[in-house]
Amino acid sequence: MTDPTPLLSLQDILFSYESGQFSLEVQELSLHPGESVMCMGPSGSGKTTLLELMAGLQDPKRGQARLQGKTWTDLTKNQRQQLRLQSMGLVFQGFELLAALTLEENVLLPLRFLGRSPKQELPRCHELMQSLGILDLAHKKPAESSFGERQRAAICRALITRPAVILADEPTANLDQESADLALSLLLDQSKTQGAALFLISHDSRHTDLIDRMVSMDSLAPGLPT
Repeated sequence: MTDPTPLLSLQDILFSYESGQFSLEVQELSLHPGESVMCMGPSGSGKTTLLELMAGLQDPKRGQARLQGKTWTDLTKNQRQQLRLQSMGLVFQGFELLAALTLEENVLLPLRFLGRSPKQELPRCHELMQSLGILDLAHKKPAESSFGERQRAAICRALITRPAVILADEPTANLDQESADLALSLLLDQSKTQGAALFLISHDSRHTDLIDRMVSMDSLAPGLPT
């Protein structure tokens, strides 16, 4: 049974770009502690925009997006950044790794921004990297790594702080079957053992039986895109 109090929620959301070429409406979406949710939908249906609204990276024109009871639009830019660092792990499609840092340094980077000691969390960093088969690449730069290896480093970075909410945009898109299985297993394990809410955007339907709840863009935002 999940906690009735959501860690993250969207209520009566309307989002549109100034060009008017795209709009997104979501009546209600909630994520609870320890719950895994997968969102599926065709390209262009607004999945990444939905994730950005959940992470406070985009503001709706109507409605409220909340993380741990805090409404994103009530917070300053710095407050949003701090809340994301403290409570959220993000896996972007573009990885967002810093080219000048090694994979290990990229994984540990959120701890530095939080004022925590990367050295103390090095065992956890190595455990996460080992679980995804990239520990031997710890001192390689992103440019020296494959797309799949960068993807796995980005997943480790999202988990290093033990976030309350994990948002992952196509986390297995660049991975072979074995690596995809390992990545999803790690994300689900962290969700259950840490009590984190996990929200996955995916085109991969192979693992739906492992997910607590499936949602579609058609059900969340019928009639998209405009």
